Amino acid sequence: MTATHSGLLAAFITVLSWACGTLAFTNAARLLQAGLLNKFRLMLALLSLTIIASLADAKNPIKLITGPDFENWLWLGLSGVVGLSIGDYFIFVALRIMGARRGSLFSTISPAASLLTGYLMLGESINLIGIGGMAITSIGIFTILNHQSEKDEVKKDKQGSYAKGILMGIAAAVSQGLGLVLAKRGMMQHETQTISSIDAAWIRMLFGFGSLFLIDIIRQKNVYFVLPLLHNKKALKYTLLGTLFGPVIGVSLSLYAASHVEVSLAQTILSLTPVMVLPLAAFIYRTKITMHIWWGVFIAIMGVVVLIWRNEILPIILSSIRAM
Repeated sequence: MTATHSGLLAAFITVLSWACGTLAFTNAARLLQAGLLNKFRLMLALLSLTIIASLADAKNPIKLITGPDFENWLWLGLSGVVGLSIGDYFIFVALRIMGARRGSLFSTISPAASLLTGYLMLGESINLIGIGGMAITSIGIFTILNHQSEKDEVKKDKQGSYAKGILMGIAAAVSQGLGLVLAKRGMMQHETQTISSIDAAWIRMLFGFGSLFLIDIIRQKNVYFVLPLLHNKKALKYTLLGTLFGPVIGVSLSLYAASHVEVSLAQTILSLTPVMVLPLAAFIYRTKITMHIWWGVFIAIMGVVVLIWRNEILPIILSSIRAM
């Protein structure tokens, strides 16, 4: 198996893992404040990845700190703050308001954010076909979210306003897309990976958790954030499951995928999470998946496909124009 194939496989496994994590975190987000949930699961992920990273390479945990160089720390640290501290806070609010099925849709926006920032920071290509793909994805999401039945369901749940849920979802997708590009910048130097995916995930978690905890210390608020979870066994269970499938397994594999294939391609596969969430949510919550939902998801994913294959589609269109 080539490095590219292993990266693609890691991306598909990430989709399944994130789908399971999305369902777990949706339940947890409706039992806890988004800030507390985000901080607690980052702490759990940091502890888990410290053990995994040490055992994987049979090394002293101190080398997690001394091994990476300044470039690794800078870009992966920024990635942790943008993608995990900020982006995941937004997504927890969106999941609480919109639910797992609608909240997961916003992940299809992340490839566009990855492409734009990858173009600016990593020199990845962009053209009018790619911009058209972004527009198609937006139409797909609008097709679902603009349906009256979706608005009625959110209103019935009474978890927050529909507009706020949409804004939080878009902000989360943009932050996570940018976070992935920053992570690739932190792992790759001169087109060579200089740090393992697990070690990179550990640095991201360290900065993600550390920045939130530092802010709470300065504010002298929620410093003892673990206590609310210990008194809420149901929320603790969902948080543990979400952390296992999300930050631990999912984030590690997503970074591995991003380091072995083009970042926008990796993010495209990761954007398939809503397709996996749909049947899982229907089975667990016994909800009906209507045709407008499938149609909207199909359009959104097709937009992502156009976005990724933009460089291959453009010559075909130009050749067709010349042949006329």
